[in-house]
Amino acid sequence: MITIPQKIAIKWLTVIDSNQALFLLLKPLHLTLRVIFYTLLIGGTFLVSIFGLSLVELTRDVSLYLALIPTTGISFVLFYEAIFSLNLQDILQARKEQEKYIKALKLQKWRLRNMSFWVRIILYLFIYIILQQFIQIASIVAFFTSMQVPTQAQTMQFVHEFQILIKWFTVSYVAILGILEYFMAKRKAKQ
Repeated sequence: MITIPQKIAIKWLTVIDSNQALFLLLKPLHLTLRVIFYTLLIGGTFLVSIFGLSLVELTRDVSLYLALIPTTGISFVLFYEAIFSLNLQDILQARKEQEKYIKALKLQKWRLRNMSFWVRIILYLFIYIILQQFIQIASIVAFFTSMQVPTQAQTMQFVHEFQILIKWFTVSYVAILGILEYFMAKRKAKQ
C-alpha cells in the first residue's frame, strides 16, 4: 500500500523530475547531506523568489505570499525520502501498464460517460449558467449600443424579448443534453 507522501513523491517524480536526475542524484547521498540539500533548495527558492518579486512594485505582504507559492511547490522534493526505500521501477512500470489499459478501454475519469450522473448534472448546470450569463451580457450590450437613451416601452420590450430568448435557449439546451445522454447511454449499453 502506497502512502500519501509516497503518492506525492511519485507524482513529483513523474511530472517534474521525469528523467529522474534529481532522484538519482539524491538517492546515494547520506541523510544529512540530503537534509542540507533540501534546506538549501527550499531557502534558495524562497530567496530567489523574494529577490525576483522585489524588482516588481508590490506590497511586502503580497510579495511574501507570492514567494511562498514556488517555495511550497519545491518543498515537495522532501517527499523523496518516502520513496527511496521502494522499488520505484516496478511501481512506475505498473502505472504505465495501468495507464495503457485505461487508455485502451477509454476509462478516463474526464470522459462524460465515465462520470457519475450527478457530476454530469452539476457540469451541465455550470455550463448552462455560464452560457446564460454570456447571452445576458451580450444582449444588454447590444441593446444599449443600439439605443442610447431607451424609453420605458423599449426597455419593457427588451425584457420581454430577452425572456423569450432565454426560454428558447433553455429548451434547446435541455434537448441537446437529452440527445447527448441518450446516445451516451446507448453507447454504454453496447460495451
